[in-house]
Amino acid sequence: MDIKSVKLELMERLLLTESEELLEKIQSIFSDEKDFALSDVAKRELDLRKQRYLNEEGASYSWDEVKAKAQNSKK
Repeated sequence: MDIKSVKLELMERLLLTESEELLEKIQSIFSDEKDFALSDVAKRELDLRKQRYLNEEGASYSWDEVKAKAQNSKK
């Protein structure tokens, strides 16, 4: 399984979980991650995406749409 597939699967599971204990554990893992930093390329890409969003040039989804897409992808 490639890294993108793993990330997508984890995001779907995260969106569907109702367990506060699990979410706290995940949050703790990310908080302990000390070497996390975005590269300059990643920062530029995020800035570009933000600008497209602000200019209403890109696709955006409501929280309900995101949940529905995640649930439908499991079918």
